[in-house]
Amino acid sequence: MCIQESLDNKYCFKSLDKTSLKELDTFISQTVSKGLSITEVDNLFLRTKGQGPKYEEKTINGIKRQVYHYGKNRNPFRIFGYYNEEGYLVIHRIDPKHKTHKTS
Repeated sequence: MCIQESLDNKYCFKSLDKTSLKELDTFISQTVSKGLSITEVDNLFLRTKGQGPKYEEKTINGIKRQVYHYGKNRNPFRIFGYYNEEGYLVIHRIDPKHKTHKTS
C-alpha cells in the first residue's frame, strides 16, 4: 500500500477525525502489518456487489485506472485505491463514513 500522489481533496487526511484515524490504523494493522498478499486483502476487504470485484473506471492524472473499494463487513469506513505498475495499492480516497456514492 502506498500514497503515490495527492489524495482526492474531499477524502484526505485533513478530513479525518480521531475515530477515522483509528479506523485507518485498524485497516493498516489488519493488512500491511500482517504482511497479507493482495489476494488475501481482496478476500477479506474488497467490496463486491455479489458479481465480482467492485471498481470504478476513473482517470487520475491522465491515466485511466480501476479504483477498488475496500472495507470490512457493515462498517462504513472505506479505502479507495488502484494498483500501480509495481503492484502497490495506491490510496486515492479515505472515506470514513462511505459518503462517496452519496455525493457522486
